[in-house]
Amino acid sequence: MGTDLWQQPVTFAVQGVPVAKARPRVLRSGQAYTPAKSVAYERQVQLAATLAMRGHARLIGAVQATLRFELPIPPAWSARKRAAAITGEIAPTGKPDLDNLLKSVLDGIRTIVIGDDAVIVDVRATKRYGVTPLTVCTIGPSATPTIAS
Repeated sequence: MGTDLWQQPVTFAVQGVPVAKARPRVLRSGQAYTPAKSVAYERQVQLAATLAMRGHARLIGAVQATLRFELPIPPAWSARKRAAAITGEIAPTGKPDLDNLLKSVLDGIRTIVIGDDAVIVDVRATKRYGVTPLTVCTIGPSATPTIAS
């Protein structure tokens, strides 16, 4: 494995509707589990991240993350409203919550792109409507200096 990735960010895309990290569910027996939809999406993120990282070492030190979530436009919307959504005049202010979308991706890249999500010091995330639903993620070194603890 090379170490050249530290010098440049890695970018990957996950096709399909972004899925927010769901809260763990608890069975009557007391056993907790993560809902299947969340697990499946995290696996998609892991696959995309693994393919993007081929031949590169994991990032170490302070890391920044830039994520863009493009959600599907409701099919019942008029052509005018759809056009406004595509151009960004209408923002998706409902579910899923941006913080839970972010959590799904960050959990998916852990141990593949970064060793621990504690190294992420800068985050920029946006949630928009898109023609094709997808998630675009760029992870790279942060300009913030790292102080060894």
